Amino acid sequence: MLKYNKLYIDKDCPLCSIYGHSFTKMGLIDNQTLCYYQTINATEAQVIDTERAKDEIALHDTSTKETVYGIQAFIK
Repeated sequence: MLKYNKLYIDKDCPLCSIYGHSFTKMGLIDNQTLCYYQTINATEAQVIDTERAKDEIALHDTSTKETVYGIQAFIK
């Protein structure tokens, strides 16, 4: 399971929801990991590219402060 990560998805994207909730059900992430980029606070908005997050899932590692997008997020 990924620890110290936030997975930012588009709450209006059916495919994003399927992926995000499937990752939770499979035990790859916990309920605290999945977030909607539309509802992030100002601090979170500084660590992800919200424009890019509209088209690609963003995975932010809160311990290293690194954010990866799209296929790199899936691989991680």
